[in-house]
Amino acid sequence: MKVGRKLMIAALCGMLGGCGLSNGKELTLWVITDLHYLTPDLYDVNSYAFGQLLSTNDGKMIEYMPELLDEFVEMAEEEKPDAVLITGDLTMNGELESLKSLKTVFSSLNNSGIPVLAIPGNHDINYIYAANLTGDKPIGVPGISQELFQKHMSAFGYDNSSSQAPDSFSYVVELADDLWVMAIDANTEQAPGAITPSTLVWMEAQLQRSLEEHASVIVMSHQNVLPQNAVMSAGYVIHNHEAVQHLLEQYGVSLALSGHSHLQHVSQSDTLTDICTESAAVYPLGFGVIQISEDHTSWTYEKRQFASYQDEAYERIETLLREQILRGLHEVELPDDIQETIVSFGADLAIKHYTGQTEDIDSYREKEGWRLWKEYAGQSFWYAYLQEIMREFSEVE
Repeated sequence: MKVGRKLMIAALCGMLGGCGLSNGKELTLWVITDLHYLTPDLYDVNSYAFGQLLSTNDGKMIEYMPELLDEFVEMAEEEKPDAVLITGDLTMNGELESLKSLKTVFSSLNNSGIPVLAIPGNHDINYIYAANLTGDKPIGVPGISQELFQKHMSAFGYDNSSSQAPDSFSYVVELADDLWVMAIDANTEQAPGAITPSTLVWMEAQLQRSLEEHASVIVMSHQNVLPQNAVMSAGYVIHNHEAVQHLLEQYGVSLALSGHSHLQHVSQSDTLTDICTESAAVYPLGFGVIQISEDHTSWTYEKRQFASYQDEAYERIETLLREQILRGLHEVELPDDIQETIVSFGADLAIKHYTGQTEDIDSYREKEGWRLWKEYAGQSFWYAYLQEIMREFSEVE
């Protein structure tokens, strides 16, 4: 399958057979992920501590997120999607005050008649780096326990669900009689990064119920169900993702939505598609739109971008990638002109990969920058990483 700016897949029902008994209306779902929101009260853009955070992350537009979320809310209130799905890492580093601020944002959507369905990410629950960044060094602030997450976020999906898991923030929301969203939480205190055994049992019971009620199921999770990157997948997939994948495939689930990898990418098994939506906080600052057909048996996925701060976001991620590549080549002696060509090539290709702009990636094999990578830096990690990008999308083409 070619991965582009728009992806079309038929037969959402997979093996369920008989779904769509009650034809409804077309449904529009917006999926946004990895907001990494830091409430402005906890940082000073001119402080040393905040500057250190910016220099050590992957290009997040942290100080612009309040405005970007305002833009998102305005767009949603104007276009009225049927639901907004938020697949984890709501907060920057698990600050309780950040979560409380987001509660206000999400409530404004709920109050406008737009249901919000949220789950926690690995940055949200008991994350040790929750800090105030207004001074020279980080100062710890109250974090988010599993109990506190449920207290503040239960209005967003959990309370309005038809079923809830016994030990995680996992739930089922019935968007229509024949179309459900199953939110699965892989970030509990007892099993961070994994789906707990009891939640797996609960999942199977709900999937069995969906068969009996002729409903198809869309799954949302923070970590990926299917690996999204052949070079770096450890730590990004759900720890027991094989068990989760097997269960979903067994019951004919054909669509999973995830985040966490900060990568716009689609992975597929024979019957399951996992769409990883890139972080809303990183270039190109956006979210996914899923359009479900009137009979709820087919869907399209399209990436949307915010209008604001596109140039600034591109400059930030390009600068960070160039710095990372240079660090990766620190043992390779290169003339300045060759180094510049190699670094520019690597940053450009990586950005295209991260953002899902993969249509012309195969053409990069013929560029001078790639010849220089092979000649001068063929033993480096970055060479292997860039090679894997081109290998994957050459096969797709």
